[in-house]
Amino acid sequence: MEHKAGPFVAAPTSTGFASLEKVQPDFPNVEQHIQALVAEFAQNNPKADPAGRDALLARQLLDPQEAVTQITCLATGGDASLAHTPNKILPCHEPGM
Repeated sequence: MEHKAGPFVAAPTSTGFASLEKVQPDFPNVEQHIQALVAEFAQNNPKADPAGRDALLARQLLDPQEAVTQITCLATGGDASLAHTPNKILPCHEPGM
Protein backbone atom coordinates (compact mmCIF):
# COMPACT_ATOMS: atom_id res chain seq x y z
CA MET A 1 0.00 0.00 0.00
CA GLU A 2 2.77 2.40 0.91
CA HIS A 3 4.63 1.99 -2.41
CA LYS A 4 1.53 1.45 -4.58
CA ALA A 5 3.05 -1.82 -5.82
CA GLY A 6 2.20 -5.48 -5.67
CA PRO A 7 -0.34 -7.85 -7.18
CA PHE A 8 -3.41 -5.71 -6.52
CA VAL A 9 -2.17 -2.83 -8.70
CA ALA A 10 -1.56 -5.01 -11.75
CA ALA A 11 -4.19 -4.70 -14.48
CA PRO A 12 -6.50 -6.36 -15.13
CA THR A 13 -7.74 -7.07 -11.66
CA SER A 14 -11.45 -7.66 -11.28
CA THR A 15 -13.85 -8.91 -8.68
CA GLY A 16 -17.44 -10.04 -8.70
CA PHE A 17 -20.07 -11.48 -6.42
CA ALA A 18 -22.33 -14.41 -7.29
CA SER A 19 -25.45 -15.95 -5.82
CA LEU A 20 -25.80 -19.67 -5.16
CA GLU A 21 -28.15 -19.77 -8.15
CA LYS A 22 -25.31 -18.50 -10.37
CA VAL A 23 -22.62 -20.68 -8.80
CA GLN A 24 -24.65 -23.91 -8.86
CA PRO A 25 -27.75 -23.46 -11.04
CA ASP A 26 -28.60 -27.17 -11.16
CA PHE A 27 -28.39 -27.82 -7.39
CA PRO A 28 -31.06 -30.49 -6.78
CA ASN A 29 -33.49 -29.75 -3.93
CA VAL A 30 -31.38 -26.80 -2.78
CA GLU A 31 -33.91 -25.43 -0.28
CA GLN A 32 -34.47 -28.84 1.27
CA HIS A 33 -30.71 -29.43 1.47
CA ILE A 34 -29.97 -26.11 3.16
CA GLN A 35 -32.85 -26.46 5.63
CA ALA A 36 -31.64 -29.98 6.49
CA LEU A 37 -28.13 -28.65 7.16
CA VAL A 38 -29.50 -25.90 9.42
CA ALA A 39 -31.73 -28.37 11.30
CA GLU A 40 -28.92 -30.89 11.74
CA PHE A 41 -26.53 -28.22 13.01
CA ALA A 42 -29.16 -26.87 15.43
CA GLN A 43 -29.83 -30.37 16.75
CA ASN A 44 -26.13 -31.13 17.23
CA ASN A 45 -25.27 -27.66 18.59
CA PRO A 46 -28.36 -26.37 20.41
CA LYS A 47 -26.58 -23.37 21.99
CA ALA A 48 -24.56 -22.30 18.95
CA ASP A 49 -27.07 -19.84 17.47
CA PRO A 50 -28.90 -17.97 20.25
CA ALA A 51 -29.62 -14.99 17.98
CA GLY A 52 -31.25 -17.09 15.24
CA ARG A 53 -28.78 -16.13 12.53
CA ASP A 54 -28.67 -19.59 10.94
CA ALA A 55 -32.20 -19.25 9.55
CA LEU A 56 -31.30 -15.80 8.19
CA LEU A 57 -28.18 -17.18 6.51
CA ALA A 58 -30.23 -20.03 5.02
CA ARG A 59 -32.67 -17.49 3.51
CA GLN A 60 -29.76 -15.48 2.12
CA LEU A 61 -28.28 -18.59 0.49
CA LEU A 62 -31.56 -19.15 -1.33
CA ASP A 63 -32.02 -15.52 -2.41
CA PRO A 64 -30.82 -14.99 -6.01
CA GLN A 65 -30.08 -11.34 -5.10
CA GLU A 66 -27.63 -12.32 -2.32
CA ALA A 67 -23.97 -13.15 -2.93
CA VAL A 68 -22.62 -16.39 -1.51
CA THR A 69 -19.14 -15.99 -2.94
CA GLN A 70 -16.68 -13.39 -4.13
CA ILE A 71 -14.68 -14.14 -7.24
CA THR A 72 -11.44 -12.21 -7.69
CA CYS A 73 -9.31 -12.43 -10.80
CA LEU A 74 -5.72 -11.30 -10.49
CA ALA A 75 -3.21 -11.32 -13.31
CA THR A 76 -0.40 -12.40 -11.00
CA GLY A 77 0.34 -16.02 -11.70
CA GLY A 78 -0.67 -17.09 -8.20
CA ASP A 79 0.28 -20.60 -7.14
CA ALA A 80 -2.75 -22.32 -5.59
CA SER A 81 -0.61 -25.32 -4.63
CA LEU A 82 0.82 -23.09 -1.87
CA ALA A 83 -2.62 -22.43 -0.32
CA HIS A 84 -1.41 -23.98 2.95
CA THR A 85 0.99 -21.00 3.20
CA PRO A 86 -1.15 -17.99 2.15
CA ASN A 87 1.70 -15.47 2.17
CA LYS A 88 3.38 -17.48 -0.62
CA ILE A 89 0.37 -17.78 -2.99
CA LEU A 90 1.01 -14.47 -4.78
CA PRO A 91 4.53 -13.97 -6.11
CA CYS A 92 6.42 -11.05 -4.64
CA HIS A 93 10.10 -10.33 -5.07
CA GLU A 94 10.42 -7.40 -2.70
CA PRO A 95 12.71 -7.97 0.30
CA GLY A 96 10.82 -8.94 3.42
CA MET A 97 7.73 -10.13 1.56
